[in-house]
Amino acid sequence: MMLLAQVALGVALVTPVMLGLVVIGCWLVFRKQGNRRVRAVGAVLVLLALGLAAQMVRASLYWQDVWAGLDIEPKVSEQEIIGEWRTDDATITFFPDHTFTLRAKGESRGKGELNVTKFLGARYSSFGGMIVGPERWRGVKKRGQLRLRNVPEDWDEWNGDLGFRRAASAP
Repeated sequence: MMLLAQVALGVALVTPVMLGLVVIGCWLVFRKQGNRRVRAVGAVLVLLALGLAAQMVRASLYWQDVWAGLDIEPKVSEQEIIGEWRTDDATITFFPDHTFTLRAKGESRGKGELNVTKFLGARYSSFGGMIVGPERWRGVKKRGQLRLRNVPEDWDEWNGDLGFRRAASAP
């Protein structure tokens, strides 16, 4: 995936810079005829390089967790979709007759199709693909839990949000 290539490119470009900062910083700190200010600048350079390394590790762990156990093309049945789904600020309800009601800032209704997607105006069969009104959506499974989200045009632009989750049933 392109996302992994971007991470690899970032590591390839940032690692030499970090190593250079560490080498220059250590040289400034440990040279024999340096004054305090020069040594302080060297220490700051070393700390800056260590901070960059920590941020790279943190970002790597975050995206590794986001992609772990994620199936972006699961087989989804009609029965799995029917019912109420929520995000923090919206609710959508799918009905057995392929209609839906979306409640966010207002309320809208429409028809939806499952296991279909649109590309360049044509319809294609696609596991987990959905057409919800005018939008393309996708069912994704994260560690076995089905979530519904609108499809990013490019997965590299995805922010890690899994979208709508099944609403908890009333007791």
